[in-house]
Amino acid sequence: MYFVLAMCLFSGQGYEEVGRLLTQGLERERRWSKTWRVPTSGAIGRARLRLGAEPMKALFARVCRPVALPATTGAWFRGLRLVSVDGTTFDLPDTQANAAFFGRPGTGRGQG
Repeated sequence: MYFVLAMCLFSGQGYEEVGRLLTQGLERERRWSKTWRVPTSGAIGRARLRLGAEPMKALFARVCRPVALPATTGAWFRGLRLVSVDGTTFDLPDTQANAAFFGRPGTGRGQG
């Protein structure tokens, strides 16, 4: 979980750098073995594939709740909860399955 969340925080970094950033303070605090090395990007990618999406789905189901209660002033309009989207984007592999599910981004000259 920590690694996936750290990938969101350090979205411009590769897997190995995210691993290094996550563990860099542990050695100083004597909570990490000096012989341990950050796994390669390939090893991390394979581990993520083996793990699948279920742990993140379980975390989301356990902790995700609306912030506004029915009595929260300003959170409702005509009985509907107001929400916003922050514009976060994710890089996905360029596969036919992803294109079929998510579509492709448009361009100024038409469809993507």
